[in-house]
Amino acid sequence: METVRRIVIGVDLPGGKVSEGSRLAIDQARWMALRTGAHVTLLHSCHLDEHWDPASRTFEPSLETVAAEVNEALQDATEALQNDGIEASYLITDSSAGLEILRCVQQEHADIVILGKRSQSETDGRPLGSTSQNVVRNCPCPVLVVKPGSSPTPAVIVAATDRSEVGRQVVDVAASIAERCDSVLHVVHAIQIDFEAQMSGDAARDALIREQRAAFETEVAEQAAAAGFKGQVECHAGVTCPSRGVLEAEKQLQPDLIVMGTVARTGLPGVVLGNTAERLLGTLDTSLLVVKPAGFRSPLDLG
Repeated sequence: METVRRIVIGVDLPGGKVSEGSRLAIDQARWMALRTGAHVTLLHSCHLDEHWDPASRTFEPSLETVAAEVNEALQDATEALQNDGIEASYLITDSSAGLEILRCVQQEHADIVILGKRSQSETDGRPLGSTSQNVVRNCPCPVLVVKPGSSPTPAVIVAATDRSEVGRQVVDVAASIAERCDSVLHVVHAIQIDFEAQMSGDAARDALIREQRAAFETEVAEQAAAAGFKGQVECHAGVTCPSRGVLEAEKQLQPDLIVMGTVARTGLPGVVLGNTAERLLGTLDTSLLVVKPAGFRSPLDLG
C-alpha cells in the first residue's frame, strides 16, 4: 500500500463516543499514514443508518440529532492523529453516511476507505452494518472493514484470487501488506472444471487439475516476489466453488485479514456479475480488504 496518499474513515459515534470498530479503524489508518505520509479524513454522518431503496436508487436514512459531543469527539480524534505527525481533518454531515463517504472519496481522490465492523450482528444476522455493505459494493477504491479486536498488523493474511487481472491485484496488495507486517501469506484459488473436462475421464481431469495448480503456484510466486515479499507463500488450490474455498480457508487458517477482489459491473447501472466478495460480506468473521478492478466506477449519482 505504498501509494496510499488519502485515507477516508467512516466514524460511528454512538452517544457521542467513538465506537470500538471506529477506534480500530482510526488505529489502522494511523499505522498506515505513519508509513505512507497519507492524509486522513474522519467522516461522521448524523444519520444512524440507512437502507438502499431500489425504487429511488438512493440511501434512505434515519435521522440522528447532531450533538456538541459529536463534534468534540471528532476533534479529539483528529488532534490525536495530528499530534502523531499525521495530516488529518474531519467532516460532519447530515446526509447519508454511505453517500457522503463515496462523495468524499470522489472529491479527495481517496486511495482507501477504512470502516469498523460492528461488535454485534444486526437483527438480520449480518455482522456488517448497511453503511459498510453499501460502501464496499459501490466504492471505486479499496475498502478495508476492520473486525473488532483486530490489530493493525495482521499476523496471517489470506488472499483469494481467481487468476484474473483483479485477482493478480489482490495478490500484489496482500504480498505488499505481508512484507510490511512480517505476516504469513496464504493464497487461495478455487479451480473450476468445466463440463467437458469432467466428461473426459478421471485421468484427464486429474491432469488438468495438476496443470492448473502448478500454473497457479508459479504465478503466485512470481507476483509475490515482484511485490517485494520475501517470506514464504503458502498456496492452496482445490476443486470447489470460490465462496466455499474462502470459507474453508477462513476456518482452517484463521487469518487476521482476508483480501478479495470484486468483478467489474455490467453495462446496466448497479448490476454486477456474480460476485463472491459481496456474497461473503455478511458471513466472514475477520477483517476484510476488498480490491476493485481497474476502471471500476460507482453506479451511484454522487452529484
